Amino acid sequence: MWPESDRSAGGNPGLPIIDVGGLRAGDDRARARAAAEIGAACRDLGFFYAVGHGVPEVSVDRLVGLAREFFAGDLESKLEIDMARGGRAWRGYFPVGRELTSAIPDRKEGLYFGAELGPSHPKVRAGAPLHGPNLFPAAVPGLRHAVLDYIARMTDLGHVLARGLSLSLGLDGDHLARNYTSDPFVLFRIFNYPALPGAETAEAHAVLAQAYLDSRDQAAARAEAERALALDPSSAEAKRILERPPLP
Repeated sequence: MWPESDRSAGGNPGLPIIDVGGLRAGDDRARARAAAEIGAACRDLGFFYAVGHGVPEVSVDRLVGLAREFFAGDLESKLEIDMARGGRAWRGYFPVGRELTSAIPDRKEGLYFGAELGPSHPKVRAGAPLHGPNLFPAAVPGLRHAVLDYIARMTDLGHVLARGLSLSLGLDGDHLARNYTSDPFVLFRIFNYPALPGAETAEAHAVLAQAYLDSRDQAAARAEAERALALDPSSAEAKRILERPPLP
């Protein structure tokens, strides 16, 4: 579906909004319609918005709230799950400046998670990198359930989308799962970019607003756009985001 509300001023369509719930349904026509829309979007643009995905908003909100609670804590408590303690599993927390981009320290801190694999799992026993148990903070006990629930839901959604891609290619729905994706490598990261002194600009808030919009957090996107307008009432990007009709 190419939404009229998402068309640019030049008349070109924006990202299509596809109800992928049809891929879970027992209705052959619903599956075929969703698969056809996914195929067209991937061929024409390479991206699309997914609705009917089965990931409850409350799960996302809970995860975001608990992540913010963790990052608001003191460094000493966050370092209790330092990635150095995760070993080959590459799990845990890293502080600001530890990660590099083109040899320059990043101004972000973050958490690395993945599929929860115990010591008896074959890949863990074999010492495979990036496989093993997660590290969770004792100070935010609810984060464990929120993270594992979100990973499980998103992994399931990935399988649903793989089914749609298989069908869009004229293959049976299980083709990709059977040959490639039945046991996916799962890595999930949560980043926090602490504010820098003197770095608050309208442009920065507008960029952040677009990032929130891309992740479908429309409330956060509007809040950042409003902050951008407060700093620069002429910000065209902030106005565009505030004037944009909400996605379903």
